[in-house]
Amino acid sequence: MWACALLKQRVRLAHNARKNTHEFGWAGRTNADILTARLPQVIEAAPLPAIPQTLEAKPSACLLLMNLNDLSTGATDATMVAQTLSAINTLKAANIIPIVSLITPRNSTAIVRDGKTYSQLVDATNAAIAAMCEANQVQYFDPMPYVADPVTRNWLPQYDKGEC
Repeated sequence: MWACALLKQRVRLAHNARKNTHEFGWAGRTNADILTARLPQVIEAAPLPAIPQTLEAKPSACLLLMNLNDLSTGATDATMVAQTLSAINTLKAANIIPIVSLITPRNSTAIVRDGKTYSQLVDATNAAIAAMCEANQVQYFDPMPYVADPVTRNWLPQYDKGEC
């Protein structure tokens, strides 16, 4: 998923044809899809088919929401860090400010991989992505303190829609 913040407080919306709705990004995308298909759309600043008036200028910043789907399919932290850095460099080359969002909570206590729960994997991936951002002087946002229980790492009740 991704969303672009534009000048004058405008935000680019994406159209989800399956739901016939407008969203701030695309759910269910992998990092590879973001890198090969979605970022070029951001950089080209092409109007979206359903709402062409939403984007007439190149975005000044892009919020990258990556890695969740790749983590779910077994990607390593090293792979996800490299893919996120590739997205960052692509945006910087186009004079678009990258802002990275770390992964949000998952309501799971089951052991998923390498003796770790899903929440532990999310925490480890978030730490790796944050370290890469700091090393490259890239802004990032960690939503966990705002939306997750500090002990269980699950969604806070007011944000839990039962979908994650």
